[in-house]
Amino acid sequence: MVNAKEIRRRREELKLSFGEAAERAGFKHRGQWQIVESGTRKGASADTVMTIARVLRCKMEDLMIEEPRKLARATASRRRVTK
Repeated sequence: MVNAKEIRRRREELKLSFGEAAERAGFKHRGQWQIVESGTRKGASADTVMTIARVLRCKMEDLMIEEPRKLARATASRRRVTK
């Protein structure tokens, strides 16, 4: 599950607006970022969390409330398959 408060804290620490963060993430609409950060979408995909972590300059595990190892393993497996 995504830690929406931590995403917001890190975004604000970097002084990024929703629009700037969404643009850096490659999202088509800033609302995509807002949905994750508001906590409306707790089950964000591993790809989305990884993208947000890249923008926020942190590890994806830093943005998770629970089960970060499971998510990290799924992402690592996906990377091995796509290489």
